[in-house]
Amino acid sequence: MLPLIFSNPIFLILWAGSLVIAVTIHEFGWGKPVPFDPFNLANPRRDGALISLAGPISNLLFAFFLALIVRILPYFFSFYALTYILVPIIELNIVLAIFNLIPIHPLDGGKILIGLLPANLANRWDEVLNQYGMLLLVLLLLPLAGGSLASLVISPIISMVMRLLLPFSGGYI
Repeated sequence: MLPLIFSNPIFLILWAGSLVIAVTIHEFGWGKPVPFDPFNLANPRRDGALISLAGPISNLLFAFFLALIVRILPYFFSFYALTYILVPIIELNIVLAIFNLIPIHPLDGGKILIGLLPANLANRWDEVLNQYGMLLLVLLLLPLAGGSLASLVISPIISMVMRLLLPFSGGYI
C-alpha cells in the first residue's frame, strides 16, 4: 500500500499535509511561558525581555522560511496545493507573533515592555499589568461592532508583513 501512496505526488502531498495538520492540531493550545530563573540572568529585566522576544521572533523566522518556500516552489513545480497549505500557516505565525507582542501580561509583549522601561516605571507598570492585564486582554478581544479592538490594530500590521513576505501576491495567494 505504501508504494502506491508515494507513486502519485498528489497522494504524497495529501498524506504529508494530513500528518502536518494532525500534529499541528494536537500541539495547538499547549503554549506556556518559558520557565527561567531571573536570578541566573546578568540583567534580569533586560534578559527576561530578550527571552520573551524569542517566541515572536521564532514565529516570524518560521513565516519567513515558509514564504521562501512559497516563492521558490513555482520554479520547480506547477502544483500549487502546497502553496495553499503554506500561506495560511505563514499568516498564522505572523498573527501569533504580532498578537504576542501586545504589551499586556500574560503575553510576551508585557514582559518586553517591562524590560524596556526604566526600573521605577517598570515596577509600577508591572504591578498594573499583573493586576489588570487579563482584563485588558479580554477587553481587547471582545467583539464590538463586528470586530475586536485588537483586530483593528493588528490586521494592518499583519497585512503589511504578509505583503513584505509575499509581495507579488498582495500578501495572499
